[in-house]
Amino acid sequence: MPFRFSRTDTLIGLVLLAAAMLAYAPAIQNGFVNLDDGLYVTENVETQAGLSWSGVSWAFTTGHASNWHPLTWLSHMLDCQLWGLEPRGHHATSIALHALNGLLLFLFLLRATGARWPSAFTAALFLLHPLHVESVAWVAERKDVLSTLFWFLALLAYLQYVKKPSIWRYGLVALWFALGLMSKPMLVTLPCTLLLLDYWPFGRLREAKGARAWLRGAGKLILEKAPLFLLSAGASWITLSMQQQGGALRTLDAAPMDLRIANALVSCWAYIGKTLLPRPLSAYYPFPESMPPIIYIVLSAAGLVLVSALVIGLWRRAPWAAVGWFWFLGTLAPVIGIVQVGAQAMADRYTYVPLVGLFILLAWSAENLTRHLPRRNGLLAPAALGALAVLAALTWHQIGFWRDSIALFENALIVEERNFVAHKNLAGALLAEGRCDDAIAHYKRVLEIAPKSRDADYNLGTALLAKGDWDGAARRFRLAILRNRDDSRAYTNLGIAYMRQGRLADADAIFRELIKAAPQSAQAKLNLGIVCAMQNRLDEAERLLREALESEPDSVDALYNLGQTLLKKNDYVGAERLFARQTEVNPMDAQGFIGLGMALRAQGRTKDACVAFNSALAIEPGNIHANQQLETLTSIQTND
Repeated sequence: MPFRFSRTDTLIGLVLLAAAMLAYAPAIQNGFVNLDDGLYVTENVETQAGLSWSGVSWAFTTGHASNWHPLTWLSHMLDCQLWGLEPRGHHATSIALHALNGLLLFLFLLRATGARWPSAFTAALFLLHPLHVESVAWVAERKDVLSTLFWFLALLAYLQYVKKPSIWRYGLVALWFALGLMSKPMLVTLPCTLLLLDYWPFGRLREAKGARAWLRGAGKLILEKAPLFLLSAGASWITLSMQQQGGALRTLDAAPMDLRIANALVSCWAYIGKTLLPRPLSAYYPFPESMPPIIYIVLSAAGLVLVSALVIGLWRRAPWAAVGWFWFLGTLAPVIGIVQVGAQAMADRYTYVPLVGLFILLAWSAENLTRHLPRRNGLLAPAALGALAVLAALTWHQIGFWRDSIALFENALIVEERNFVAHKNLAGALLAEGRCDDAIAHYKRVLEIAPKSRDADYNLGTALLAKGDWDGAARRFRLAILRNRDDSRAYTNLGIAYMRQGRLADADAIFRELIKAAPQSAQAKLNLGIVCAMQNRLDEAERLLREALESEPDSVDALYNLGQTLLKKNDYVGAERLFARQTEVNPMDAQGFIGLGMALRAQGRTKDACVAFNSALAIEPGNIHANQQLETLTSIQTND
């Protein structure tokens, strides 16, 4: 007979869903953050275009973000199709997937073990633990919640296969697994996890008598997973290739193997510690600058060996302990840092699947250790509910740090002040709000902590440029070029700094070299066109700016500067058309209306010019240029 939920099970499922929705409700109000959200959504024209055949083709062929996860891209495309760049919709999707994952986990454990309350408690821990906030509240980490959906669907399909083996049921396991790998390749450990489940709770080796029979049976189960292992191998190869091409893999010079191993050992216990005492948490944990004390390494390694030996010794009396422990270690292995991707030591998001193992160990151990206690239900239920309430409160609190980039990285610096990534991203967020001095202070801190950071001088230069410190900006961009001779951004901004300094010949030379290196660069043509206009070489300026505009027809900068050039050439009708187009592209750009007003005034269309200047003042009430022009025109009209 097919499995059916009882009324109690249905009620538990509804409570789990409601608890997850309530705990994550604050995330709906959060925005995007400058930690890969731009890479995946806010600055990605492919995902912003929504679902289309060309988008599907791009998703399945791109190595963008140094990964191959086409279903994750399609998920973001669908969100953009439905919600555009309104962050609420993107967060709502992630929350819904997380809640569904918890429900599927409960269903799987209940059907596999028949133990209602341990299954419910495991699912509740999964849904409410604050270590999972990063996976759910961070839009760019959609791949976590999406891939785990397929992970749990694969487990449910495997459960059906174990009960009644058939090629079709096995095929369904492989299908869900493949879809999971196309969402996030971290799922490569699924075949090994299925082998653990074969032991408990499925008991597929229970009837093996003697070591030889047990090994023979284990060999058959491993062989049974061969197609799944092939999928894992293929996904691993694709992932490593993409990460190598994208420059995401750290070299042994940057992160020596002995330091990686030491960090992996210490991190295992750090994850366990944060599971038991989930404070403080950070969006980024920097990779250690030096080897941790040898005592930490020895104790970490000895602790892992000791616990592993203990759960193996209890494999008959407490099989869930071995399964839970090795689920945790095994699923954590791909991201523990032996193959170092990025510069983080560890990450909360890496625990999304692995913590299920620890939760299983905890829930079933609590159930069995208290089995003979009098009135144990009166003790266990309040303790469990109390723990879940505390975790839910911590989750609610942690979500608040993800409301924006400033809150996120200010918290990261509270956790670890020598966190150069947090300083860098916080500086970027502050600069976006016009807080140049604060941004400069954090960029300088990046240089103090990580003087070899590839973008440190460039980033500091952009903040100095925004502040108007042309000399300081130019100095930093020259240093950035010394670090990386191929950094076209640094050359571009150095040229802009020279422009601001009045060093037009130097700026001219830089932009011409950039065009020579990239003849189709609209930005280089725009900048050279501006320099030519400043030198009154108006015909060349017009040609360059028209070429830039042809490449990017909606470029506000190209429209404005070409309009200004035509004003200088007394082509007032042409200038009017360009400024009018600029106001259509960006109706909140006061400069476009001011330019339009100037072109109209030059044609003697005083009333229309007044309307344009008033429109500029409606956007920027204190704009001096618009006020002066309006006063002059009003005076002229009065005298007339």
